[in-house]
Amino acid sequence: MVSTPPRRLRDLFLGFLLISIMGFGGVLPFARRAIVEQRAWLPAEEFTDVFALGVFLPGGSLGNVAAILGHRFFGWRGAVVGYLGLYTPPVFVTLGFTWLYSQYGQLPVIRGAVQGVAAVAAGLLLSTAAKFLVPYVRAARLPEFGFIVVSFVLVGLVRVPLLGALGVVAPLSIATAWWRRGT
Repeated sequence: MVSTPPRRLRDLFLGFLLISIMGFGGVLPFARRAIVEQRAWLPAEEFTDVFALGVFLPGGSLGNVAAILGHRFFGWRGAVVGYLGLYTPPVFVTLGFTWLYSQYGQLPVIRGAVQGVAAVAAGLLLSTAAKFLVPYVRAARLPEFGFIVVSFVLVGLVRVPLLGALGVVAPLSIATAWWRRGT
């Protein structure tokens, strides 16, 4: 797939602004679809790599992705514009919902609605995780797929703290990638 970077800072800002608005309740599925499938700013595998870096860095993962892509396309101004585009709407929405929840959060109907939204968010997260796996499975990149499984087992099942799992899996995966490029 050929990537098509945004042509102007305005396009970058509006792209991330729309991602944040459409991603109400969970931006990752919408961000991936918008960046990879709709706007073609990155191919799927490269999005996965940029997202992995965004997760590894401190701060919000998708905010980091917005800054990384913004910087790639427009330098430091792009990093700032991408970040602001992604986070401007959620700040105001979150402030409004925080106030509403503080006033009405104890009502049974509101608690039921929140539980329903949590189930939808879990489904979106699982479907996006499956989309992340597809490029690795199609390309038969078994070492990378193995690190995904090991990470899941360590953090999700064995309950190893995230930093501990990263301390083990990240150096091994980096060493494997360097070794494979050298062969």
